[in-house]
Amino acid sequence: MKIRGVEAGQVALAKVCLPAILHARSIEALAVAEGMLPASFAGGKADKAWRLGMAQPAHAVAWGDDSCTAVVDKGSATDLRAMAEHEILARPEGFKLGSTAVVEDGRLERSVYCARTDAGWALVSITVPGPKPVARTRALSSTVYLRPTPSALCGPGQ
Repeated sequence: MKIRGVEAGQVALAKVCLPAILHARSIEALAVAEGMLPASFAGGKADKAWRLGMAQPAHAVAWGDDSCTAVVDKGSATDLRAMAEHEILARPEGFKLGSTAVVEDGRLERSVYCARTDAGWALVSITVPGPKPVARTRALSSTVYLRPTPSALCGPGQ
């Protein structure tokens, strides 16, 4: 069975990163359960990654700081962004859009979604190519993490 960009990205974000961070579950166990294979990924010694798909693979990356990133290198950034936003807003935690900005001299567009949880604050970023992407800009990078206090990236009252 072939799995491509949006579908592979949905697995990495909705079935691995979001439940792992929001429910304190093992990123590795969720990735393996979804058929993801260990993969190399630029990072530090404490970072680990798993890959799903070949033509337009997605990665789930477990960072040493206890965050998780779903990455899709190639594919429709518009479709990937729509999928990621749908998965985030469909969560029971009640995520709301915080900040949206074009960053890194127009290379990236980043939106941050925030929700208050029992563990503190959950933030999920969606990063896609901006109006001036460079050749190797990823089609989607979405990072999920928890923090004990509100973030300036979240709007007032979030």
